[in-house]
Amino acid sequence: MISFNKVQSVSDDLADDSTVNRIGFNEKPDYVKKIESFDVNNLTPENIDFMMGTIQGFFREQFPVKDEDIDDMANSVVILDKNDFKEKLAECGAPEEDLKYLTGFYDEEEDLIYITPSRQKSAPDFFATMFHECAHFVSIRNDAGFSGEDFRHHERSLADPEKRMMIAKGLHTICEGMTQLITIRSVVYTMGFDLTPGMDSYIAEREVMDTIIKPFGDDRSLDAYFNVPMEDLRLGIERVLEDDDTRSCIDHNVTNGTFADCLAKIGEMTEVVQEEIENWNKTGEANDVYRDLRYMVGNFIERAAKADGEELDEDFKAEFSNYFDTKEENV
Repeated sequence: MISFNKVQSVSDDLADDSTVNRIGFNEKPDYVKKIESFDVNNLTPENIDFMMGTIQGFFREQFPVKDEDIDDMANSVVILDKNDFKEKLAECGAPEEDLKYLTGFYDEEEDLIYITPSRQKSAPDFFATMFHECAHFVSIRNDAGFSGEDFRHHERSLADPEKRMMIAKGLHTICEGMTQLITIRSVVYTMGFDLTPGMDSYIAEREVMDTIIKPFGDDRSLDAYFNVPMEDLRLGIERVLEDDDTRSCIDHNVTNGTFADCLAKIGEMTEVVQEEIENWNKTGEANDVYRDLRYMVGNFIERAAKADGEELDEDFKAEFSNYFDTKEENV
């Protein structure tokens, strides 16, 4: 039986060739070496079973998910060749960009994971894709996974096309960014695989989500991702961000729009981060583009404590001082 270390909380800004495999091993575990030896162009059923068994064991040890959902993973993965995969993507209405580059996806309606080895450069890349889609699988089937639009929108949010676009961008960021952040932390920093270009996707989305979840801690963030439906997330956030004089009397079946505002802000920040990453790649110069996002998160944390009649621990505020210092007045 494979045993795993606890998932490592390593920021994405450490992910470079000199810092991979920071997991306390003098060398890679045997199961990592075995998967690295697989030929991605000639994967056998035994190869795929071994990778799936490794993922299932990891999920059981590390994540707050149901055993029956983990059991169902093995019978929910469909491996397709290049043409069949592209045809399936088109059938599901995938954008043109996805038709060219996507390596796997979870079909919520069919409750199946589709993956193609044909777009993978190595078995570890295939393994990371399978891990990512399994995270979608066990979370979305429980109405969680920071996924979907199954929550009450405010009519003013839906009336503005640009606002709707930013909300959709924010939804994409919290879903795919968090899923890939969990995948990288698990596959690279905990298991010990080398970070490859094929794994290094959703970079801006990961950076944004890493900034958002850092003060909340791993256990709370993982529980929210795997178990909290979007409507519950909306309710919790809007209760905190209400005005003090309306908090006790507002009808929570009617949204006040602040959740949609937060999603739009996250969408905007993702675009800013993407631009900064592109600028850094060209010039090597980095700017702190996360300031407003940190203050938004810090403001939420302080208001949540106030709503509960509590005060934030001073040691906590000192540890995450850049989330609270010279904070903006409004979220």
